[in-house]
Amino acid sequence: MLKKILLLQIPWWKFLLAIIIGSGILSLTGWLGKTWWIFDLTAHFRVQYFTVQILILIPALLLRKNVIALIAGCFTLINFALIIPLYLPATKVNLSPLDDSVKIIYANVFTANTNVTALNELIERHKPDILILSEINDRWVRELNYLEKDFIFSRKFPRIDNFGIGIYSRIPLREFNKLYLGSARVPALKTTFYLNEQPITLFGLHALPPVSKNYFDERNKQLESLTTTVNQTKNAVIVIGDLNMTQWSPYFKTLIKQTGLKDSRQGFGLQPSWPSMLPVLFIPIDHCLVSPEIAVKSRMVGSGIGSDHYPVIVEVSLQGKRKKE
Repeated sequence: MLKKILLLQIPWWKFLLAIIIGSGILSLTGWLGKTWWIFDLTAHFRVQYFTVQILILIPALLLRKNVIALIAGCFTLINFALIIPLYLPATKVNLSPLDDSVKIIYANVFTANTNVTALNELIERHKPDILILSEINDRWVRELNYLEKDFIFSRKFPRIDNFGIGIYSRIPLREFNKLYLGSARVPALKTTFYLNEQPITLFGLHALPPVSKNYFDERNKQLESLTTTVNQTKNAVIVIGDLNMTQWSPYFKTLIKQTGLKDSRQGFGLQPSWPSMLPVLFIPIDHCLVSPEIAVKSRMVGSGIGSDHYPVIVEVSLQGKRKKE
């Protein structure tokens, strides 16, 4: 009874004000990720902040709660400005006379997941030329052994933890390398294939999740090492994998700026991929980054495969001149 009385004595709009200020502060700390690792985590939920703010802004306007409406409106615009560019068309490039394309699927299968059938159905439905899988263990390798009849170019590095990785390809792969980016002893892939008689270097990786300060630092070292390796590559480049950060992280922005790669989401929208079991917290942490001379013909998030991630499906073509000679 006492709680009910207290609640009745506190104006409801003060609760809304507290919520809007709280989400607003989190909206701002997302830019400060390089000062504290917790702040970097707050950068990822721009859609959730926007949703909360717009849901408060509308009734505040209708009820003429001007202070709440003003604060909510400001933070709504901030987050809207960060989300909407992904829906704007990508910059056009000159088409090559040869317009062959390659379809790539990246899927974090989740080590403990046993729904191999769902992954098989995804592969059959989309028929990728190249398939990259992370979090594979020995069981996954055994159950997917049949793929090598069609994907005759394959390399697998299963592990008992969540950092096994493998690649299955229908098209020839050249100069295959297993990489250890940064100081984390988890494997990444580097290989080259040819499209329109030009080489494209493909990187596949699963970055460490920033669930602690140590893992956060290790993930950032992986990104620094990836940047160096990409910049030393003379071919056009594709980077695909679970980077365990969204495009709103300052570290993602640094990666893009220092490598000159572009986000394949441009023009296709957010396409959140994790966590599949909790849609209210959906964020886009599975990425495909490409050199400017690579055109993204299509990009989508595939159907569920029993993992906590949805797969990313990208079709690309090499158009125009190579960036690096």
